[in-house]
Amino acid sequence: MKGKVKVLFVVSEFYQAGAQRFTYEMDSCINKDLFELDMLCLLPLGHNPEWEDYYYNKHIELGTKVFFLDDIARPFIPTLSQRIRRKLLNAPFPHEHSALHSFLDSYDVLFFVGEYTYPILARKMTQRQKDKSLINLHNSTFQKPENYKDYDKSTIYHFVSGFKDDEIKIELTEFKDFRHTFLPLSINLSDGGRQWHFHKTDAPKIGVFTRLTYTKPLDPFIYAFHVLLDRVPNAELHIFGTGDPQKEGISKYIRHLGLKDKVKFRGHQKDLKKTAIDEKLNVVWFHGFYGIPGGFAGFDICSIGLPQLFWDFSHTAEKGMEEFPMYTNINAFAARTVDILQNEVEADKLSLAQYQYIQEMRNVKKWITNLEELFLTFRKV
Repeated sequence: MKGKVKVLFVVSEFYQAGAQRFTYEMDSCINKDLFELDMLCLLPLGHNPEWEDYYYNKHIELGTKVFFLDDIARPFIPTLSQRIRRKLLNAPFPHEHSALHSFLDSYDVLFFVGEYTYPILARKMTQRQKDKSLINLHNSTFQKPENYKDYDKSTIYHFVSGFKDDEIKIELTEFKDFRHTFLPLSINLSDGGRQWHFHKTDAPKIGVFTRLTYTKPLDPFIYAFHVLLDRVPNAELHIFGTGDPQKEGISKYIRHLGLKDKVKFRGHQKDLKKTAIDEKLNVVWFHGFYGIPGGFAGFDICSIGLPQLFWDFSHTAEKGMEEFPMYTNINAFAARTVDILQNEVEADKLSLAQYQYIQEMRNVKKWITNLEELFLTFRKV
């Protein structure tokens, strides 16, 4: 009888963010009768005092072993006997990365969560270890143009992502060739049903859930909100997410447009679905790329039925899917938002479409088989 396939997930940290969330979703539903899943974390716990290592204990509770790079790949410092031996016998020191190599060699497949994790280890890996590596993409060149600057574009990598065939060709246009397996961002879904209900008000709240960072720009939302105020003067824009708006250059847009009292930064929210319901948000604005939501926050909001509209930062899907209306025109984006705020029929129609899509197309228990089948190809004979 063949044993389990030993899989190592290489992760950057355990913060409450998109890649980390997807890692947990995969860990929670992958077939542990077929796969032995461990994790190697590149950063130590507590690396960023502003962020809690939210998912660390959750992985431990699933029975997953977690290792840290600092413990595996400590800098090599020769002992006195090794130095004497080298001088007397001209014997070489053990390879600096021998401990890391032994560790990585013990796994059948290395799964790098986030394209940014691979280059960190690649320079320390053997070719055999690179050959059994899979790279899970989580950012787009539309967010970060230098996304693949540390990759050898002539090497054939095996990428795993939610990009479709035509989209991945655009995303990886710098590469001469590559392999690709489709695995869309997906979530574990509850049976709670749609929790959001339309409520008309003279002072509606528009929500945005995102980290405040240059890879997730907010300026189109700020400008659209300014336009929208001509028709809904009592509207408020609530931005939920960690980060400093002044440091990230967001405050200047608000200041220039005179929106100081209308735009509110609410900070990080552990449970964004609960926040959205408790705050009685009327609509949510979100980032879009290639015609789909640009992260887990969008899918979480879909799962409660709160209608969302998207700004397409890739400029590849002017209208988007029916479920995910994409915009690249400020006036059209603002006008559609007003329609959703004031028209119960249109708001409920969009709410239902997004809720049904997430139930049918983004259930991680459905898509995990794509990853499991890929891992099985690495099973040792």
